[in-house]
Amino acid sequence: MIELVDVSCSLSKKTILKGISYQFKQKQFYSIFGKSGSGKSTLLKCLVNLIPFEGEIKFHNKDITDYQPAALRTSIIYLHQEPVLLGDTVDDDLKIVFNLKINKEKNFDKNLYLNYLKIFGYDEQFLEKKTDELSGGQKQIAAILRSIVLQPDFLLLDEPTSALDINTENQLISLLKQIKDNIGVITVSHSVNLIRQSDVKILFKDGKLYKTFNEIDETEIKQVLDERYN
Repeated sequence: MIELVDVSCSLSKKTILKGISYQFKQKQFYSIFGKSGSGKSTLLKCLVNLIPFEGEIKFHNKDITDYQPAALRTSIIYLHQEPVLLGDTVDDDLKIVFNLKINKEKNFDKNLYLNYLKIFGYDEQFLEKKTDELSGGQKQIAAILRSIVLQPDFLLLDEPTSALDINTENQLISLLKQIKDNIGVITVSHSVNLIRQSDVKILFKDGKLYKTFNEIDETEIKQVLDERYN
């Protein structure tokens, strides 16, 4: 579990987050939504201690500031919407990440990875693709699958569908719903499709956690994003 207690954050003398208290639990698929600038992406960065904040954030009942940064960020993996891939090929990227000291005790389950690839219509040849020749969507898929097979406790995804077509977006949502029993999923998204299919929808407004929904229909989400709270 990730627990926030009265968390605030200011950047360049501007208050971004204001007194947020909440518990993110495993076996849940969360979507955080709201207009641009409401603090959604800032929250994800706070959860992995990438930026300074006030208040408390605890992971498994231990303050995140007491973790070694590498240990925290392999247990809670954060992916920006423009993820970085290492090495010349997708296979090289995986080998580099799994050979990092912090991941030495983790085993790469190739069969599991290939099963996930099949969801997106790819086979083992995807591993041979040059990372600098991948499309934006393929880079997102490669980075997300790499993160999943590292088996973190939580996966934080910032706009994971931004470079995906609707078919690939649906494939990704299917995957996120599949893995949530083992990996807690927290997304920031403007995708009505993704928000609607998540377990818990969290509306951000003006740096505050404004409201949570378990059920909300597509029309309501569009109203929230386009009009009601903007």
